[in-house]
Amino acid sequence: MEYDNTNRVSLFQPKEKKDIIFDGTINCDGTDIKAIIVKATSREGTPYRNVYISAGPIYLNENKAKETIPDVGGTINLLGMSKRIGLYFKEYIDKQSNKTKQMLSGSLREPNPDYLDGAHESKRNDYLDAKNGSAPQITQAEAIQEQPKTEEPNDEIPF
Repeated sequence: MEYDNTNRVSLFQPKEKKDIIFDGTINCDGTDIKAIIVKATSREGTPYRNVYISAGPIYLNENKAKETIPDVGGTINLLGMSKRIGLYFKEYIDKQSNKTKQMLSGSLREPNPDYLDGAHESKRNDYLDAKNGSAPQITQAEAIQEQPKTEEPNDEIPF
């Protein structure tokens, strides 16, 4: 049986040097999208640039009440769908360098609309910073990014 990677997340430290060379906004059909351009070098030594689009804010959870609570999390928009992301810091041995490195591992799930409503009660520092204006301010609508609602089917027979 093959391993199912559906809604799984694995993020590793870059193997080669990557530099953010531009940071800004792309306006696509009237919608502003946060983006960065990263300069990197391929394994063959060829330099290239890559455009990365923001999926939404995530927050470091500095006051975990129990180990099952993610270290980092938030609500992001992927491929037009709103998803909750929960990530945990983990260490692994890099096979090439034989050094211990850190990664983030976790999963995606359906969003919880009440997530930000109680954020101040759970002492989420990054959220409080944003709310108090010491970090980039986001609105709850931007963080949750609601899905379009489907209409009820009309079962009436027209005769």
